[in-house]
Amino acid sequence: MKKQTLVASVVIIIAILAVAGFLVYKNFALQKTISEKNNQTAGWKTYANSEYGFEIKYPTGWGVEKTSLEGGFFVRQDSTGGEAPTIIIQFSNGDYSKAISEEQKAVNEKINDINFAGVPAKEFFSYSPVGFAERVVLLSRNNITLKVTSATGGILDPILSTFKFTK
Repeated sequence: MKKQTLVASVVIIIAILAVAGFLVYKNFALQKTISEKNNQTAGWKTYANSEYGFEIKYPTGWGVEKTSLEGGFFVRQDSTGGEAPTIIIQFSNGDYSKAISEEQKAVNEKINDINFAGVPAKEFFSYSPVGFAERVVLLSRNNITLKVTSATGGILDPILSTFKFTK
């Protein structure tokens, strides 16, 4: 009887240690992931725009410039000498529902409900016959429609993850 109690106690202690070890490992992995994301954008420059109330970080060798479109901005590599991944940010007073309808007509793939910079948004994906993927994010905030267009993956996703509204 004493031997069975001892064996049961040892099994319970081992199980508790295993669970505790697993939880410590998962917490460590989560902290590492958060740290890696912060390290990836550490040292990046910040573009702040008070007129539209947003800011976005970008790495060395990149810049933000106004486009010829009203309320439009490019985030792209400086002096690339050719086509390069670009993010297009455009603010407009246009009808948000109309913008969604127009994007739905153009899209040939999935549409997702997402949260972009803390605001509910629609995310549209479109794929060309040669495999080029384009993402469009649409949202409405303070009666302004925001449209963000970019390719997917690479450095563009970490850049977009730094976008935030400041007012």
